[in-house]
Amino acid sequence: MANLPPVLLPGTPVPADVDKLRFSLGLRGYRMDQVDEVLDRLRDELGAKDLRIAALEAANVGDAAAAGASGGGAAGGGVQASSEPNHNG
Repeated sequence: MANLPPVLLPGTPVPADVDKLRFSLGLRGYRMDQVDEVLDRLRDELGAKDLRIAALEAANVGDAAAAGASGGGAAGGGVQASSEPNHNG
């Protein structure tokens, strides 16, 4: 077998990295249409995952900011004052 350079992805691949992949042609190999289909799906799944993570992180930051502004959340002790009178005598 010839010494071909390895096909590598970066440590944290993004969808564009999948589009840049190129494989060497060989006499006996995989069907290119199947490989292309799987790589297209991988690219789409990576993109969807990245969008979902960004949306969750943005929501988490927004929730933390809202909790900090209202004095609530774990840092605020989580105890609310009651407006009802205390009848413990």
